[in-house]
Amino acid sequence: MHRRYSQVKPTALEWKNITISSTNGNKKIIKNANGVVQPGQMLAIMGSSGAGKTTLLNSLANRSIGANITRSGQILINDQRIDGKSNHYYKSISAYCQQQDLFIGSMTPREHLIFHARLKNVKKAKKRVAKVIQEMNLEKCADTKIGTVGRDKTLS
Repeated sequence: MHRRYSQVKPTALEWKNITISSTNGNKKIIKNANGVVQPGQMLAIMGSSGAGKTTLLNSLANRSIGANITRSGQILINDQRIDGKSNHYYKSISAYCQQQDLFIGSMTPREHLIFHARLKNVKKAKKRVAKVIQEMNLEKCADTKIGTVGRDKTLS
C-alpha cells in the first residue's frame, strides 16, 4: 500500500549496536553505534574524515555499504525492526542526500527539490516542496539560482 505524505505518521528512527566491519572481521569501521532521532528533530553526524559518517548513513538508509563489508545490529522505525518486508515502506518515507550530491547550478533550490521529488515519484511534488521549504526556513533563498562552484557565487 502506497501512502501519501499527509498520511505518514510521525516517525522515530533508532539504531542499536550497529557494527560494520570487513567480511573477514579484521577491520571494524563502526563498532556498536547507537542513536535515536525523534519526530521533529534534526540530527548532525559529525566526525573527522574517514570516521565512518557516510558509511553509517548509507547503512541507516539501507544503501549498499560496499563489497566485503558486513553490518550487524538493528534499525527500527517507531520501535519496529526494519526487515525485508518493511524495507519498501522505509524507503518510501526516508531519504538523504550524499555529500557528493550534484546540484544543477542553473536551477533554484525550489526547482532542484521539485526535480528530485519527481524522480522519487512524490505525489503533489510542488506542494510537498513548498512545505519543506517553509519547514526549513528556506523562503529567502528558495528562488535564487544555486550557481556553479568556481564560476558563480553559490548558495551554501
